Amino acid sequence: MRLYERQVARHYADALLEMVVEEEGERFRGQLNKLVRALTATRELLSFWGNRRVPPSEKEALLRDVAAELQVEPKLYALCQVVLDNERMGSLPAIAERFSDLLDVRQGVLRAEVRSAVPLHDETVRELKTILEEKTGLRVNLSVSEDRSLVAGLVLRMRNRIIDGSLAAKLRRFREALS
Repeated sequence: MRLYERQVARHYADALLEMVVEEEGERFRGQLNKLVRALTATRELLSFWGNRRVPPSEKEALLRDVAAELQVEPKLYALCQVVLDNERMGSLPAIAERFSDLLDVRQGVLRAEVRSAVPLHDETVRELKTILEEKTGLRVNLSVSEDRSLVAGLVLRMRNRIIDGSLAAKLRRFREALS
């Protein structure tokens, strides 16, 4: 994601977060993610939003129809109208991602992802989650997946930080050092 797009996303995500009261957060996150999937599902849709030859009335109609179908909250629909009016619909996925990050911060939650070369035992996952919670002081929402391309070890991703302890990464660094 380009710097400019991140700045745009932050601007709109901040505005949405200010409109949302605490108990609405998860509902808005879910609705925004559904809306993003519906409005940007294909390359054609992404092109549609960015095409200046498409009359604004057609774009507004599509947004209105999809929002109605998904029963989107009026506040969220209003924000999407502003995004559309400012010709930023292509940034909607980044806005949703940034909103989700900001909401997590507000709720004291850290989303982390661990990829492992082999399946991790439940006890190992619990221990890793406990360690992360102790180190960060936040509630950790940990997703775990298997990735055999890592060869051995694991990769931990938290927000914008990646800790790569995989054998594949070590071999790659070794090859680079020999080059």
